[in-house]
Amino acid sequence: MSPLSSQGVSDPAVANDRPPHDRHASAALPSRDESWNAYLSASTPLPSSPEWRRTDYSALGLDRLDDSGRRPDPDESELSIVAPPEVSILSLEAALSDARFAAQARRVLEADPVGSYAKIESLSRALAAKDMLVFIPRAAADSETVVRITARSSDGFAFPRFSIFAAPESRAIVLEEHVGAPSDGPSASRTPTVVSFSSLFLGAGAGVKHFYLQDLPMASRAFWRQTVEIESRATLAHASLLLGGALHKSDLAVRLRGTGAGASLWGALMGSGTQKFDFHSRQIHDAPKTQSRLLFNAALKDCARAVYTGLIRIEKKAGDSDAYQENHNLLLSDSARSDTTPLLEILTDSVRCKHGATAGAPDPEELFYVESRGLSPQEAEETLVMGFFSPLLGQIHSSELAGRLEDRVAQKLREGAFP
Repeated sequence: MSPLSSQGVSDPAVANDRPPHDRHASAALPSRDESWNAYLSASTPLPSSPEWRRTDYSALGLDRLDDSGRRPDPDESELSIVAPPEVSILSLEAALSDARFAAQARRVLEADPVGSYAKIESLSRALAAKDMLVFIPRAAADSETVVRITARSSDGFAFPRFSIFAAPESRAIVLEEHVGAPSDGPSASRTPTVVSFSSLFLGAGAGVKHFYLQDLPMASRAFWRQTVEIESRATLAHASLLLGGALHKSDLAVRLRGTGAGASLWGALMGSGTQKFDFHSRQIHDAPKTQSRLLFNAALKDCARAVYTGLIRIEKKAGDSDAYQENHNLLLSDSARSDTTPLLEILTDSVRCKHGATAGAPDPEELFYVESRGLSPQEAEETLVMGFFSPLLGQIHSSELAGRLEDRVAQKLREGAFP
């Protein structure tokens, strides 16, 4: 396995490739100063925009970066990427000047978001320690390449950025974790603000299983956006588990670009205290005979709040497509709150498209049944919540990680009301 870690990346061949005057190697990639000026000049997202309707942009506290009147230094958070030797890992600016990866690097640049995410995207480009590109080649038959990405933040602001390309017919498992400092470390009590952008590209016939974990310190604030493009016959199994942070705002946009592409998406969160989670998803069908499934579950106690907004869009050319979206919320206290907004845009005939949502307290009869097996009320509630999360935990292709997360969810259930 070949690790890349430390402040941005530890491999000297990558860490030392920054050109003089802090300017990227290719004019196609804007300099940090150009991105910073674009950030300052971009309009602040309005509360009326669909992406920011339930969470005001100012709640992320990013305006504190403007106080000095100059561009802050790049963040010093740790981004570790561990993969087998056959996986290529390099910075985006290095990829632009490498004939083997220039096309992929340009595709990353062309996919930059616009509209309500343009301002925060420019900020990310200006302050990210590194913008990394990971290329996963086709492996031997029946084998899966495992890539582990860990973004570790201790204090201040962190801006992890990376893009992953899965070659046609490749098979991969990607484990992405966003965590704070070690519990016994000198920065364990710090409260970072983490802004993460990533992209995932699946070539024709590729199969990728991606797991995303957010377990930052409880006082932190997090913004996470991932865009996914899936070519013909490729399949994605994507699972997200959200546990930490006082505020978590995220957006997952999946575009099925090729005939027969498929995506299965699972998400879950466990909220306590006064935590707030605002999760958006997009299932965009841009080709015929594509399929997507989404299941998002939230368990909330104390005064925690969850907001879920999910869009299914089936383009005119995407006939014979099949899409489903499902959201369930388990309210473990009278003060917990959930909001669900399903959105459907169907621009063609001959499709199947459904959605469903539920919210409510645990079933008293189910609790009574579990308690009758000799469990205490707290143990019975914990058992039901773990069953509520089982569809997602079953998608984690690491027994060590799955066991650790089961323990972490149980810990949150037992914690005091307000951290």
